[in-house]
Amino acid sequence: MKIAVHQPNFLPYLGYFDKARQVDIFVIFDDVQFTPRGYTNRNKIKKPNGTIWLTVPITGDRMAPINEIRIADHVEWQEKHLKTLKHMYGKSDYYEIIIPRFQEIYDKGYTYLAEFNIDLLELCFELLGITTKMVFSSNLDIIAEDGNQRILKICKKLEADKYLSGESGRDYLELSSFQESGISVEFLDFSHPVYEQQFGDFIPNLSIIDYLMNEGPKKFW
Repeated sequence: MKIAVHQPNFLPYLGYFDKARQVDIFVIFDDVQFTPRGYTNRNKIKKPNGTIWLTVPITGDRMAPINEIRIADHVEWQEKHLKTLKHMYGKSDYYEIIIPRFQEIYDKGYTYLAEFNIDLLELCFELLGITTKMVFSSNLDIIAEDGNQRILKICKKLEADKYLSGESGRDYLELSSFQESGISVEFLDFSHPVYEQQFGDFIPNLSIIDYLMNEGPKKFW
């Protein structure tokens, strides 16, 4: 059993989905502290002269767990996002196919950021043909003093014998503790594919929406 763990980011880049498609269970880290100015409530798309952020406005305590972060309801951000997507991707090959699926989610109206992001992630899984099971850390009742112990306990709880980490895991994972528990650790080796984009030279690491608008609902691996 191989698992990976990641926060429920907002329309993340292709590497996020590359990690998810390689494992048996993808654990959504929804009960860890929100990171301001990270990728949990924003991501970048392409524009004619570079990139632009799509940001979901939030309100309340920004140091709360991700699943307690509320979306600001006094800002008409949904309409702004959809107008920006039309402006940037309206002439892309798959805009008319992709945008209705996203608009369905945007039109629902969410109180919590995590719920909105997770519904978007599930849609992206479907469009990319990823069948990996999604599990939420908030349902696992894990208590730990640090990130290394939290992930190790999640692996044990799910009876995993392999853990797929991102590159940042090299900075905090104590590999010996995983080895002692019979769990092997692998690090994601992601090579970003080059695909057809609008507006000049290729820019990697953009939101998944850029790939879907230009390449459509298909696998990238």
